[in-house]
Amino acid sequence: MLEQTVEELRGAPAKLEVRTSLNLGLEIKIPDPYIPDENQRLRMYKRISGTATANERTELEAELADRFGPIPPSVSNLLDYALLKSAAERLLVQSIERKGEEIWMKFHEQAPVDPVRIAQFVRKRKDTTFRPDRVLRFRLRDSNALGQIQNALQELHPQN
Repeated sequence: MLEQTVEELRGAPAKLEVRTSLNLGLEIKIPDPYIPDENQRLRMYKRISGTATANERTELEAELADRFGPIPPSVSNLLDYALLKSAAERLLVQSIERKGEEIWMKFHEQAPVDPVRIAQFVRKRKDTTFRPDRVLRFRLRDSNALGQIQNALQELHPQN
């Protein structure tokens, strides 16, 4: 926040931030038996929410396994959610929602996504549309929804 305030004082335009809402219908929690102490569990939620890179995820997963044992699927999902949320927020995605076998990804009007990339993405996939209200809809190809969404965000990222 301090950096943003300094930039604004220098006359630079304010950097737009979007908090992405994810609703994918997956279990994403740290089970009480996995980390029995509530304070430790809350601290771990906070650390996981700050995970922004694959390396950070790997390191945190290794630490969890070392401290608390094998990672439950819901914790693995939570780690993946954190990465997905970070990537979506960089692209100014307002929401990602799973509706049956489809993913609906709503972009902010100032999202830094090249229209050409979106057109290529839509052409490559059957049953994919980009609506005028900035919602990209695509059908899941298999049960790995998180992986497919992450791949879609990577394809649409302007620096790829």
